[in-house]
Amino acid sequence: MAEQWMSIVEYARTFSISDMTVRRRIKNGKLNAVLRDGKYFIQVDSPNVAKQMSAPTLDTFTSPPSNTPDIAPSANRSNSVPRQPMLHHEKGGAVNAGNWSKPENLIKSRHEDLDHMLDRTDQDPHMKAMLDYCERSINRINSIERHLAESYQHKFARLESENKRKDMEIAQLKQQVEDLQILIKMYDRESKT
Repeated sequence: MAEQWMSIVEYARTFSISDMTVRRRIKNGKLNAVLRDGKYFIQVDSPNVAKQMSAPTLDTFTSPPSNTPDIAPSANRSNSVPRQPMLHHEKGGAVNAGNWSKPENLIKSRHEDLDHMLDRTDQDPHMKAMLDYCERSINRINSIERHLAESYQHKFARLESENKRKDMEIAQLKQQVEDLQILIKMYDRESKT
C-alpha cells in the first residue's frame, strides 16, 4: 500500500467536505497532518481514498511534498510546490486539475457531463420523469417571474403617473399661494392709504 499525501483542499474535494471541516479535524486531532512549507498535508491510505472517491479520482504524490523542516523560510516555498494532481473522468482521459480553473474548460466539462446525462435519460424512465418535472418547474417559475415583473411595471407606471399628478397639483397650489400673498399685500397698501 502506497502512502498518499493530500493538501487540505485536495482532501476536502476528495471526501466531499469543506476545507474548514478538514482544518477543524486537524486542530481537534481527528486527522493526522504534517505541516510542510506552510501547508498541511494529510496522509491517506490508498484503499480508503478509492472507496471515498466517486466519479473523478485523484492521483496524488506518493511521498511527502518536501523534506524541509516544518516551518520553512518564505524563499524556499516557491521551490517546493507539489505537482498538480490529475483528475480522471469516468469516460477516461486525464485532465490536469490546474486546467479546471479556466472557465472554458469547466464549461466544456459541464457540457460533456450534460451530454452524458442526456444519453442516459433515454435509457432511464425515472431520469426522464425527473428532467420533465424540472423543466415544468423551471417554466412555472419563469412564468411567475414574468407575471411579477409585469405586475411591478404596472404598479410603477401607476405610481409614477400619480406622482406627476401630485406634482402638478402642488405647483398649482404654490401658484395660488403666491397670488393670495400678492392680494394680501395689495389689500394692506389700500387699507393704509
